[in-house]
Amino acid sequence: MAQEPVRTAAASRWLFGIAGVLVAFYALNVGLRIAVVKFGASMWRLNDVGEFMLVLAGMVFFVAALIVDEERTAAADAEVESNPTQGGV
Repeated sequence: MAQEPVRTAAASRWLFGIAGVLVAFYALNVGLRIAVVKFGASMWRLNDVGEFMLVLAGMVFFVAALIVDEERTAAADAEVESNPTQGGV
């Protein structure tokens, strides 16, 4: 059972990382849109549907990471409760 929390911790980090990259791409796209409006630059950028899909995918990965992280902490808490300390009050 000791290996499972390590595996879920790594999965949680990967999911948070993917969500962060997707949100960074969204921020880059917003910056490009501002450049197009302010400077009249002509460059490739996502349309509204593409932006929505990017944000939606970022939210899905973020929520999945939260769920995996919560399962990991719940499993760690259950392990601590099942092994009470010896002696004490």
